[in-house]
Amino acid sequence: MDFNAIELLALRDVWFARQRRPGVSADFHVRRIFREYSQKFFTPLHEVYELPIDFVVTAWIEDIYEDFKDEDLLKEVQNLIKTEEQLLAERRREDESDADMWLLEKDIKQSEGAAKKLEDAVKALGDAASLFRQRAPTHEEKAVGARMSKPVSLVNTQVVPGESISISFEDVDLDSDSFGLLSDPKPQQS
Repeated sequence: MDFNAIELLALRDVWFARQRRPGVSADFHVRRIFREYSQKFFTPLHEVYELPIDFVVTAWIEDIYEDFKDEDLLKEVQNLIKTEEQLLAERRREDESDADMWLLEKDIKQSEGAAKKLEDAVKALGDAASLFRQRAPTHEEKAVGARMSKPVSLVNTQVVPGESISISFEDVDLDSDSFGLLSDPKPQQS
């Protein structure tokens, strides 16, 4: 008896069962059901192996379903009568949903990284502005008022009552060779 080979097979079956992957031996499920039956109904395991398999599996399943609520039992019946095509379509939808969730989480992480970089840049800009305010203004800065009179925070700024911001969008012909901003208007012929 090669103990390592037996151990590897047992580990494979447990791993595949946990990952819900195909390749788990049918014997693994039977042994698991027999062990649970033995524990639940206080029957020595060697005696459980002498009982008919249908009897053991039926008792094991009934024990599980006895704790279900009526609506859960109806859902279980609906799942059991699904065709293989329906099950495959359902798994495909779940896989697509999982992929979409993974992409969304990836986008959120990237956005958080970009927000952190922006926050760091704003902080650095604020530090540079405070250094700028500490030195005496030059003659040119005094003349044009280039120096800020009071510090401005770019984070958590409050809206001043009475002030509003408006944004307008214009339709643009993307098929033309330019947006028309730099070209002369075409004279209209009458």
